[in-house]
Amino acid sequence: MKKLFVLLLIIVFLTQINIFAISQHTDYLNESKKDEVVNYVKNQIIDLYSEYYSIPKIDVEIEYVDASNNELIVHTFVNFTKILKIKSAEDLPFVKGMILELENIEDNYEKMIKSSYINSVIRDLQNNYIGIE
Repeated sequence: MKKLFVLLLIIVFLTQINIFAISQHTDYLNESKKDEVVNYVKNQIIDLYSEYYSIPKIDVEIEYVDASNNELIVHTFVNFTKILKIKSAEDLPFVKGMILELENIEDNYEKMIKSSYINSVIRDLQNNYIGIE
């Protein structure tokens, strides 16, 4: 979960910095260093997502480099495709947890409502996420 949170923060940050990309340059990095940065970012994406997703495509572009305070901060634009590895929504940990918790509910009406919700989540996952890029 922590990895996902960090990645989401990176993605949010990266989408906010595109405005500045036009006025900056990447002359601070030679080609070999640019390749290192690109490979590092790709490996981070793979590390964060590979448990539950296959990642057929990752594109990383260096937008600009910020050189200040004896630091180089490399701003990148990342675009990647991910596909859930699982074949059934019931195999996802959070769905398994909901199904297990359903067994603890004693009130039949509440159980029916929550069961209906779980079924709608499963249908949504199956129709919109499982096997979909």
